[in-house]
Amino acid sequence: MHALTLPRLGQTMETGRIVEWLIEEGAEYVEGAIVYSIETDKTVLEVQATLPGKLLRKVAAADTELPVGALVGVAADPGEQASMAQVQSFIDDNNAVAAASAANVAAVVANEPETTATKPAAAIPRAMPRTKKLARELGVELAAIVAPSGPGGLITEDDVRRSCQSLGTDRPPDTVAAVPMNLSGARARSAVEKTIARQMTRSWAVPQFAQDVEIDAEALLARRGRLQAEGRDISLTALMLDALVTALGCVPECNATFDGEELIQSSRIDAAIAIATPRGLLVPVLRDCNGSDFNARTARLAQLTIRAREGNLHPDEMSGGTVTLSNLGASRVETGVPIINAPQVCLVFTGVIIDKPVARNGQLTIGKRMHVVNVYDHRVIDGITGSRFVDALTTALTSS
Repeated sequence: MHALTLPRLGQTMETGRIVEWLIEEGAEYVEGAIVYSIETDKTVLEVQATLPGKLLRKVAAADTELPVGALVGVAADPGEQASMAQVQSFIDDNNAVAAASAANVAAVVANEPETTATKPAAAIPRAMPRTKKLARELGVELAAIVAPSGPGGLITEDDVRRSCQSLGTDRPPDTVAAVPMNLSGARARSAVEKTIARQMTRSWAVPQFAQDVEIDAEALLARRGRLQAEGRDISLTALMLDALVTALGCVPECNATFDGEELIQSSRIDAAIAIATPRGLLVPVLRDCNGSDFNARTARLAQLTIRAREGNLHPDEMSGGTVTLSNLGASRVETGVPIINAPQVCLVFTGVIIDKPVARNGQLTIGKRMHVVNVYDHRVIDGITGSRFVDALTTALTSS
């Protein structure tokens, strides 16, 4: 038998939530088969089998949140027969090893000698956000729970409830019973949604300003038409990204990140691309856009878009961008004032292309018009630098 454990699928990944099991207990599978899907704080990912086997037990049910390395399931090796008692013994042994490991870590921390110069920080209780919320509601100190029952010493909601009951109460001290509310429309927010909310709060705190310009989109549409006539399915986003790469080459100050302390101007353009998916708006990063030509970059963008919509992005693809492109041209939105994607210092937003009366050579005619809105971190980019970037981007978008 072998254990199926929650893998670390990104440098910052600490926990994951089981979304769905794609293989039933008793079913055999081959190496590379999709066994289950998990949600991290950045995206939903499918987990492939690293070995062939037969799923014996789903240890973690759907909607269970676990730390990296926790036991998710138990599988038999090809041709192996195992009784339910053997499976349970395997699970118990695995949990015992995890608990012993957590206890050893706690013992090492407890036995470290204190010095007058420094004192070791108290070990932070390991618990999921929902568990911490329940502990706050019930007035339970997580640090007082001495024997967590979760994998790897993780404090569970049941641990919190048992601790609360041992205090002789099942609701918070000094409170009255809550009045039932009509929560028929309420639902728990996913990890991705929570991450987006935190990022928006962070970005909203940045002093920022926007510059809006309406451009002639005839050249952009004509270029796309020529490429389509060659049998190539090219999106407007790909053409806008090409123009963005050109403009950043002219005004590299806009290809940077600033966290309030350190300003990093990057020579490599890692563009975060806003993509609508069934799970909401995702903004994965297309790396090294200026390190490849238009054809190679466009092919990589198409693959990134497909994987985003299928939920096959790697967590590391959801961070580290140096600039953001958000094309809302598929909607009816003409313009807007988006929020910058901190710590980036520049975001480019484009709206829908519309027919609009314009004056050309003293004559009134109907033209294809599009708004381009650039948003900047005002701590780094001033109005003059922003206007230079507007000029460079407009030139790139309107050149035939």
